[in-house]
Amino acid sequence: MSSVNKGNKKLENRGWLAVIAITLGALSFIVTEFLPVGLIPDIGESFGVSEGAAGLA
Repeated sequence: MSSVNKGNKKLENRGWLAVIAITLGALSFIVTEFLPVGLIPDIGESFGVSEGAAGLA
């Protein structure tokens, strides 16, 4: 295998690592921002308050 092919393979791997990094960043953003909003009704019910009061706390 020539050194040019090895260099291309390294660049290709770096590209996929960048895609994976962006994917993990987006996933962590979505989970931390939107998951709690989806759980507000359950949180309010467990504390015995309305959804609006649980969302403001």
